[in-house]
Amino acid sequence: FPVPHDAAEPFGFVVRGAGFKVGYATDLGAVTGLVAASLAECDALVVESNHDARMLRDGPYPRYLKERVASDRGHLSNDETASLLERVAHPRLRAVVLAHLSENNNRPDLARERAERALAAAPRASLHVAATREPSEPVTWETPE
Repeated sequence: FPVPHDAAEPFGFVVRGAGFKVGYATDLGAVTGLVAASLAECDALVVESNHDARMLRDGPYPRYLKERVASDRGHLSNDETASLLERVAHPRLRAVVLAHLSENNNRPDLARERAERALAAAPRASLHVAATREPSEPVTWETPE
């Protein structure tokens, strides 16, 4: 599915098989209706949580780059990611991975804290923050009975 980003034909995707649905969406500046609909009812999600809005505003990037990152064709903030999670969370969601965190404009604890609050409708979902410079641990989950 297409996502809004300042690149040539960016997209997110959903993989279905063996009774599971896994969604992936990074490099998107806004959550469109199509993005939310595509990621609905997933068993696992990998979603961008690129920046903390305050850290981006007060950080070292030049103004033009701050504006690009914060735009509807840039990257999702922690709050925007949380809003997406609130829209798509459901009781059968088992795992969420926060990905594409900015090393300059975010911290894993900020992204995690904001996402945890957004996952109230998915009490069994494990929450993971992907590392920026090394492989993350595998994500597994139990299938419901």
